[in-house]
Amino acid sequence: MKPQDYSTPELEKRIEFLNQKYYGEGLSVVPDCEYDALIAELRSRNPESPLLCSLGDDAQRGAKTVVHTHRILSLDKIHEGEDGSGVAQLNSWINGRKVYIEPKYDGLTLVLYYEDGLLIRGVTRGNGTRGEIVPMSRLKSFLPDTAFALDSPFSGTIRGEVVVAVENEAKALAMGYSNLRACAVGQLRNNRLNAEDLLIRFMPFDMEAPVSRAYAGVYMERQFGVVPPQRIWNPLTDGEITQDFLEALQKGLQYDTEYPTDGLVLKLISLQDIEEAGEPTAHHPKDAIAFKFHPRGVDTTIRKIVWQVGRTGVLTPVAEFDPVIIGGTEVRRATLSNYSNAQLYHVGDVVEVVKAGEIIPFIRKVVQLANTSTKSPASCPECQHSLIVQKGLEADNLVCPNPNCWGRMAASLVYACGKNALDIDGMGPAVARNLVARFREYVDDSLDLCAEIPSDAQYPWLPLMLGDYDDMITQIPGTKRLKECLDKRRKDAKLEQWITAMGIPHIGKTRAVNLSWRYSSLSAFFTLFPDDLKKGNIEGFGSAMTEEILNWIEQHPAWNDMYYAVLREDIVDVKGNLPENQTLKGINFVITGTLNQPRSVYAMLVKRMGGSVKENISRKTSYLVVGDSPGEHKQKVAALHKVPVISEKEFLNMLKQNEKDS
Repeated sequence: MKPQDYSTPELEKRIEFLNQKYYGEGLSVVPDCEYDALIAELRSRNPESPLLCSLGDDAQRGAKTVVHTHRILSLDKIHEGEDGSGVAQLNSWINGRKVYIEPKYDGLTLVLYYEDGLLIRGVTRGNGTRGEIVPMSRLKSFLPDTAFALDSPFSGTIRGEVVVAVENEAKALAMGYSNLRACAVGQLRNNRLNAEDLLIRFMPFDMEAPVSRAYAGVYMERQFGVVPPQRIWNPLTDGEITQDFLEALQKGLQYDTEYPTDGLVLKLISLQDIEEAGEPTAHHPKDAIAFKFHPRGVDTTIRKIVWQVGRTGVLTPVAEFDPVIIGGTEVRRATLSNYSNAQLYHVGDVVEVVKAGEIIPFIRKVVQLANTSTKSPASCPECQHSLIVQKGLEADNLVCPNPNCWGRMAASLVYACGKNALDIDGMGPAVARNLVARFREYVDDSLDLCAEIPSDAQYPWLPLMLGDYDDMITQIPGTKRLKECLDKRRKDAKLEQWITAMGIPHIGKTRAVNLSWRYSSLSAFFTLFPDDLKKGNIEGFGSAMTEEILNWIEQHPAWNDMYYAVLREDIVDVKGNLPENQTLKGINFVITGTLNQPRSVYAMLVKRMGGSVKENISRKTSYLVVGDSPGEHKQKVAALHKVPVISEKEFLNMLKQNEKDS
């Protein structure tokens, strides 16, 4: 679908999904140009969407965070485009000024804070306003000694990218990371990792100091031992940047660079040019810009199409082809997404393969059709049950309807233990399949004692958390970390984590968090949630969605089995996030403009007092909170409905007063 074909809620849902994949899991599932087109479409329709204020948010929920001393902005982007139109845009931005050209590294941005030359804190970029604190013990594991005590009394910040070298890709994949960026994200947050397994490195690229960029580069290289390679481009002597020059640069980045990249960064050199560029916008600085290459493809031949079973029974087709080198790494496989899309490809087809965001391989087009037909499986490759075709609005899917499918069981384990759910380290696809294989052996030995496969194959995360699989896990090599994390999660899993892990239709991480603010405990959720759905008491759950969830609750054995486990106290009856007081109960706020804190922070504060923050104004809105550069539309609607308008200062005073009254 094109960006304009989505409704606004669908557009925001798609962007939210892609954000979670990229910033939460390190996965680029679509090309950068496609993602940026979605953002541009949303900004044109709803420039005040809260989603636009949280772009780039890499902070994990529940992690210790801190407000940056100044907003850490992201770079504006120019895309090369399939027709090369971005080259003219790039020369227009340069506009005769001398610039540095350097690689744009693909990792996780880290901001180092210094006072009098001493490192006092490391913080991820987060959403630009608030970032996740990186423990000093982790910083000491990968930063050079000279980074902790600089050779001058510098006070300020040094920004850089946490990256993993291309040469370590095989090691990263063997550790269970899907790509180098995912490895960088995961290792920065994993304080239990052994020193010999650590692959991350810090690449500084910016310094907050009243010095020239040339001096800053020399200084950072002296302290950290490395900086991005730079090339000076002077239009007065070099002329305009050409398509051939950019293609040569891209080829050099693909094959010669030590670390993964996803484009170029151009920075103004002259202090006068930097000053004349002006103050930054709310989102981007004006003295630097990113240039994104149009993905270059490589032709190869499809040799096999395999089908992988997911937790809901949907089969995902994956094309296996002759190995090719893209971006300096070998690529052998690419997903075909769904049953409908798989019909376009055949064994023997010559196809063009590119990488989304220079990371995730995908097939862009068929170059030459083979004289073969597409043969989709009639039965499940895991359990041999007959498959059905499930019709969808955008595409059709092949589905295994067998609730006791072994493939679904393994995928359910991976999902429930993932970072969006129970967040249990060590339960990757390989371990999950190993555990399921051992469970199958146990079942095969017991088939003469039971008439059918145990129902917990449909929800293996529950017996896993109850300890039923502990003996099997002990037999699997390399699961020490998994066992330690399991023991911890059995005691401290949060309500939203349990709700997500259950795999209830339409309830992912975001809705689970919202529900955790509604119910006082896990047992209260089981008791009250179905009735609240029937009565239509929960915002955001339409009739069709409600019907599907209620049918799942009635038919799926996991609901009752887990409820009984809570009542028996086999599972901790964890507390929810019910408001600490009800002083703002029934009060609805809408926020417009730029505030000193992310809207998500203010929404959390309001929720804790029983109120709510909405996106759109209605007659039920209690207050419109206005920040800098507010939207005219919301102010007009507020005036129409006679909604009181308050400033950010008045809003904060209201929160403080209500906190005192509680």
